[in-house]
Amino acid sequence: MYVAEALITAAAAGLTVAIGLGLLKKLKASRTPKPNEIRER
Repeated sequence: MYVAEALITAAAAGLTVAIGLGLLKKLKASRTPKPNEIRER
């Protein structure tokens, strides 16, 4: 049970970080749009 809880916690933390980084990239892209950032979408 402890292992499963640890995996779930790690996965949730990973998703939170990924979402946070994605939002930061979108904010930066909207402020200063660059051809490279538009291609990544």
